[in-house]
This record gives sequence, C-alpha cells and structure tokens, in this order.
Amino acid sequence: MHHDPSRNVLFIAKEPEFIARSLELKPQEVLQRIESAKHKLLEARKKRKTPFVDKTLYTNWNGMWIQGYLLASRFLKEPALRDFALRTLDRFIENGFEPGAGMVRSLPDDPSKQEGLLEDQVEMLAASVEAFEATADKKYLDFSEKLAGVLLKRFWAEDGGFFDIAEPKEEGHLRFRRRGIQDSPTGSGNATAAASLLKLHHLTGRPEYLERVETLLRFFHEEAKRLSYDAAGYVNVLDFYLKGATRVVVAGRKGDPLFQRLHEAALLSFRPYLVILPLSDELRGRFSDPSVERLDRERESRGRALALVCKGRICGKPRENPDEFAREILENA
Repeated sequence: MHHDPSRNVLFIAKEPEFIARSLELKPQEVLQRIESAKHKLLEARKKRKTPFVDKTLYTNWNGMWIQGYLLASRFLKEPALRDFALRTLDRFIENGFEPGAGMVRSLPDDPSKQEGLLEDQVEMLAASVEAFEATADKKYLDFSEKLAGVLLKRFWAEDGGFFDIAEPKEEGHLRFRRRGIQDSPTGSGNATAAASLLKLHHLTGRPEYLERVETLLRFFHEEAKRLSYDAAGYVNVLDFYLKGATRVVVAGRKGDPLFQRLHEAALLSFRPYLVILPLSDELRGRFSDPSVERLDRERESRGRALALVCKGRICGKPRENPDEFAREILENA
C-alpha cells in the first residue's frame, strides 16, 4: 500500500513448485493447501459488507466502448462484438437522446435525466458514425447528422471550438463554460468532435462540417503547440485534415452478396484516415458528390455492386473484385 509499505494486497509471491521444494512437500500437497486457503479467505470475505458498485450507464464511456467493440469486430471478424455494440448504441439512441438537447449524461434507473456534457455528445457521435460505416444502416447516418446539429447549435463557440457544457449553470464552477484541447485522461472533446465532423464531411459532402473543423483547428493552434504531446488528439485531427481522407464508396443492395464482400473488404483494410461510404439503395440520391453519382450510374448500368477508391479529387476506376478493391485501398494511403 502506498501510504504504508508494511501492508499489502495479497499476491502470489512464489510459485507452488518453488514452495514445494523449499518446504520439502509434494507439489500437489502445496496446491491443495493453497486452494484450502483461498476457500477460507472467500468465506471470510462473504461476511464483510459488499463495497458499493456504481452501475450507472455513463454516455461518454459507453460511446468509447461502442467504438472499440465495432473496431474489434472488424479486424477480429467477430460478429458478436458488433451486435453487442449496436444493441448498446440503439439503447442510448432510444433512451438517452433528447431532441434538440442532445445526449443525456447517463441512463439512470429513475426518470430524471441529467443534461449531457460535451464528451457525452462527441463520443456517441463518433460511435454512431462508426456504426454507419460498419453496417450501411441509414438510421445511424441520420442520427449522426441529428446529433452533430445539436452539437453545433448548443456547444459551438462562434470564434472556434466547443464548450464543455451547453449553457452556464447557477451552481459553482458550472457557471463558467470552458474550451480545451488537452487530452486528460482520454482524448479531448474538441479533438473527438473535429474528427467526427471531418468524417461526416467526407461522407456527406456538407461544407459546414469542414468549415467548423477549420475554425476549430485555427482557434486551438497556439494552445496545441504549448501543450505538446498532451494535445495529441488535436494533432491527429490536424494530420487528418492536411493529408485528406482515403474515401471508399461501395454501391449496391445491402442484401447483395457482392455488395457485402466489397463492404467487408473495405472494413478489413486498415488506413489511418479511411472513410467508408456504403451507398445502399436507401441512400441513393442523398449525396451530390460527382464521383458518387458517377459510380451509382455505372452500378445501375452494369446491374451489380461496384466500389470506388478516392484520394482527394482523384478517383480510381470502379471495381467489382474485392481483392483488387482491397489492394487499391492500401495503395492510396
């Protein structure tokens, strides 16, 4: 224990084989004694009062877990991880989103809902964008834009960046709204917001998302230089902005096996700034990007799913072979 070196939490100091040799006992006898001791300790612990366990479902932490599970499901090819992440996201969308106000702070047992902070909005926004890329489900793109709208309306500062709370409160330190770019202990809310808005710009083509990202990057530029590696999240977004996205578009019917194989090829291709637009039939006509419209017309004329890789304004040729598609993604990093 840090405050008293003479005390410690129980730990394994020596392996059973070592103990057996030093005490001249059989290894099996040592193992039996250890198991007996563990049983006695457990029985003694059961007599003590159980420590309090906080079972609150915090929005920001769940947003981060959803992102992690979706990423793990892609590269480990574990559908169960994706399914759990999506069930969690759906629960928060249904029970934790207040129209016009954004995400609540947590999902409590009682009906009272505490207004969410910036970190709650941005982590759930990042999770929803990731869910759309992973599933091609229009509802996650719709929700992402809805939540981004709340974020820009309620948390945005006109000269750049996002405040930590939507509106000043009368209680203590909550009377003051703050803007920061420091990562502590997780990525800063402003960096996470900028990354998601930049992705949304590349997905939807909407210029207002890019404009806000540019304003945010300029506003925090000097502070990021002062913070150095404590502003790593900001630097990552700046790198994303300067290098641009590797954007891939997969057009077709969601139930089409070829569409699914092309989509999976994109999901399994790791690039730092890869943006995946799964253009299913339910999203046709939503985007005005010339490359997307061209691919959609080509897909319709050929009568089968197609995929396209773009870097900036330069796009490759439409692909229908998943292996060739995956190779082109890796070549366009």
